[in-house]
Amino acid sequence: MVKTVGKPQFLLRIKGELQKLGTIEKRRIIRDVMWTNEPAPLISQSLGLGVFIGFTPTVGIQTILCFVLARLLRRNFLAVFAGTFLPAGTPIQIAFSYFASYRVGCFLLGKPMMSAPDFHNASFLAMYSRLGEGILLALWTGGIFLGIISGGLTCLILLLLIRIRRKHGAKNQ
Repeated sequence: MVKTVGKPQFLLRIKGELQKLGTIEKRRIIRDVMWTNEPAPLISQSLGLGVFIGFTPTVGIQTILCFVLARLLRRNFLAVFAGTFLPAGTPIQIAFSYFASYRVGCFLLGKPMMSAPDFHNASFLAMYSRLGEGILLALWTGGIFLGIISGGLTCLILLLLIRIRRKHGAKNQ
């Protein structure tokens, strides 16, 4: 009896395999996606969408989000997924992009950044509830703002690069 694999299991398997890739392999995927023969707007929009997703605080479900949005918006899944490598490719990058998103979100909302909790005078429940009230809203606000700016710039710059490369590539042939 052959066991069929459902879509969620298939996505989780792809996510596991892609997370095993090293930096060199990720760069190769981005290079291959950038220089594919698909229309330049499709590739640049797909990579820009991936950069946007990379800035949102969705680390646990980014692959599924990439797949769903690529299907709904009819974009290239690999380009969308490769775009998430830019802001969230490694744990160090995730920490920096989340910190930047939080700072920008606090600035946009006009709220001060949270100070470190006082571990001596607070219960775990009080500290945990305090995290949700300020951090998540600022993180999402800043992440969406940085995602729109970075995704848009990525789309425009990549569109220009692809068109220049294809123009020069056509002259050389």
